[in-house]
Amino acid sequence: MHSSSRGVFLSPSMSSDEATTLGEIVAHTVEPLLVELTGMVAAAVAFNDSYCRHRPQPTAAVWKEVLLLYVLGKLQPPSPSTVAGAMRVATVETDTGLLTAWTIEFFEYIGIPAQDAPHFTASGLKRQALFVWEVEGTPVGFAGYAPRVDVEGETVYRIGPVFIASMERRKGYASGLTAALSQHLQATNQSRSSRVCLFADAANPASNKAYRNVGFALHSQSVAYSFDTSN
Repeated sequence: MHSSSRGVFLSPSMSSDEATTLGEIVAHTVEPLLVELTGMVAAAVAFNDSYCRHRPQPTAAVWKEVLLLYVLGKLQPPSPSTVAGAMRVATVETDTGLLTAWTIEFFEYIGIPAQDAPHFTASGLKRQALFVWEVEGTPVGFAGYAPRVDVEGETVYRIGPVFIASMERRKGYASGLTAALSQHLQATNQSRSSRVCLFADAANPASNKAYRNVGFALHSQSVAYSFDTSN
């Protein structure tokens, strides 16, 4: 399991029984209400049933979207002759305002409360885990990654979000940024086995194409749920 501003991500290897146990634990120990739950179908359903049943107030799981889990195979960065720009590490002094604004826009699109954006941005900048794509000195988008997870001797990195400003899309920047960040993560962990993965909205063909173009292969399908206490 991994938790973030987007909620809880269940490991693809988590069983239904494990998810049931985890749902009960989270219901009793975590406040406030989870923003979102993402996982393989069987595990997600088991978690949701247990979590909602053990919450102190009536809670319902609400289906949100289908997400595709991609895992990086052989990295294939786009040629600099076809995709302009370069990646750099975002900094507090230079990028806080812009990245917060972009994060608010991204959160509103995926249904996460906008008030969570400043904390997400500050946390990512503190970890040096947010990166800007610049074209001729002008930022056009950003990406980040979740804290690394070590699983059975392998380090797993999950990229996300990847955001390109609306006026700068369809220029290959998402592919360039994703490839550059993947390369950075691989380079920082050469001492042991590592894997780079990311989630993509199944309903967004442009983002799926961008990830496949740089070497990501479809691994599995997950589902995302939000939670509601209004009933």
